[in-house]
Amino acid sequence: MTFEEKKTPIVPTNDLDPSSSADVKSPWRSFDYKKLDVPSSVSTGAKQVKPTEATVIVDGLTVFYREVNPEGAFPELSVFMLHGAAFKSETWLTLGTLGTIGLMGYRVVAIDMPGFGNSPSGNIPDQAAFVQHILAALHLERPVIVSPSLSGQLSLPFLVKHWQLMAGYVPVAPVGWNVLQKVQCDSGEAPVDKSAVYPPLQAHLPQQVPDLSCIKVPTLVVFGEFDRSTSSAVLQLLPKSVAVEIPQGSHPAYLDNPDLWHQALYNFLLRVSQELKEGPAAAGGS
Repeated sequence: MTFEEKKTPIVPTNDLDPSSSADVKSPWRSFDYKKLDVPSSVSTGAKQVKPTEATVIVDGLTVFYREVNPEGAFPELSVFMLHGAAFKSETWLTLGTLGTIGLMGYRVVAIDMPGFGNSPSGNIPDQAAFVQHILAALHLERPVIVSPSLSGQLSLPFLVKHWQLMAGYVPVAPVGWNVLQKVQCDSGEAPVDKSAVYPPLQAHLPQQVPDLSCIKVPTLVVFGEFDRSTSSAVLQLLPKSVAVEIPQGSHPAYLDNPDLWHQALYNFLLRVSQELKEGPAAAGGS
C-alpha cells in the first residue's frame, strides 16, 4: 500500500559520460573513482530537483520515502539510500545527493528509517527480511544500497544474506560490522589478504579476520580521514571493494566534501552499470 503525491517529470542531463568511459578495466581495489568529473549541469541542477514523497507499509510499519525517478532511467540499476542516527532522507535532499543521482539518470529512493523523520517508530525483528521486503514493495531490483553509520544494522545483515540481490554497496562507516565476523565462505577462493586493505586501515583490523571472499558485490567503502575504523577496515576484505577516504572527513564524511562524495558515486555507478550491461563475465571480475 502506498500514498503518493503527484509526480513531476525529471529529465537526466544530456552531457552524461557513457558508462564505458569510467574506469572499467582496473581491479576494483584500484578503481579510479576520480577519473571523471560530475557534469556541471548535474552539479548545478541537483538542488533544484524536487523528489516525490510517499509512504509504504512494510512488515506492518509505515515508512516514509523520497524518490527521484527520471524519465528514461537506467534499467540496469537503481539506488536505495539509508541514513545515520542524526539524519533522515531529507539529508540527501538538502545535500543534493538525490538530485545528483536522479540527474545522472538513475532512479533513487531514500527512506526515513522507522523512528526517524516522518516514519513512526516500530520493531524490526529481522533486519535482512525488512530490507528485502521494502525493496520489493518499492520495486527496486538490483539496487546499489547506500548505508551510513546506524543504518549498517539494516544493510549489513542484508548484505550477508542477500548480496546477490544487490548491484552495489556504499557503506559509510556503518555500525554492526560484527555480523561479518560470522560469515563462513566456502567459495574455494583465497580470502583477501590483510596486506590488500587500504594501508591506513590495516591497524584497525581485528586480530581474527573473516573470509568474505564469497560476497562479490562491488563496494565503495567510504570513510573520513578522522574516522578510520574497524568497520571500514573489515569491509575492505570484500573482494570487490575500494577504499574512499574523504580528506579531513569526520564520521558523516559526505558532509565534509559533497563534491568528492558525488564524484565517487558518479564513477562508481557508471562502472557498476557498465558491468551489468556486459553481463556475468564482467561482473564477476575482481
